[in-house]
Amino acid sequence: MRARARAPPHPAAAPTARPRSYDVVVRQLFDGAPSELDVSVFEASDDGAAREAEALVGELHRQRKFTDTASFTIRCLVCQRGLKGEKEALEHAKTTGHTNFAEYK
Repeated sequence: MRARARAPPHPAAAPTARPRSYDVVVRQLFDGAPSELDVSVFEASDDGAAREAEALVGELHRQRKFTDTASFTIRCLVCQRGLKGEKEALEHAKTTGHTNFAEYK
């Protein structure tokens, strides 16, 4: 299994909604298979898929390949104000109408 990354919309992009985005977890049918053949829907009873997904998540966490949306640092690209976490970004978007943000370290 592997996670297929895509550029998700930022959670603060829509001030009236709280969209969530997740990386897609896929199983390649064989090494080198084109992504069109990736399997991304699994039966709930597929214990093997669940174990593979749990192992993948564990490895990605060990590599710190995740975003803690409660405490990440983010900047409003309209007014350059620094913010901390999704909550502050959403509040800023609601009060200012600004919806262009970027994460920074």
